[in-house]
Amino acid sequence: MPGQQVGIKLVTQQSQVRIFSVVPGSLAHMDGRLRNGDILLKVSNQRVRSSDEAAKEIVRVKNDNVISLMVARTAKNTTAELPQRNVR
Repeated sequence: MPGQQVGIKLVTQQSQVRIFSVVPGSLAHMDGRLRNGDILLKVSNQRVRSSDEAAKEIVRVKNDNVISLMVARTAKNTTAELPQRNVR
């Protein structure tokens, strides 16, 4: 949708570009694949090293019909309770 905001807020943390938030009603929100905390690695095959660099690259390619974002997602620690068994 031309003229509509991509809708991600970025922050640089520990030398990584992270998605701080996805703006409700934005293209990213409607697409549903990006999540808060995702690590942004590339914008349209261009590696990004800071949130400023990523934002400039998004603006540069925004007029295309498709913006390709490569992200990494860290798995959250989960715990599962297992039934105890008698061990002999």
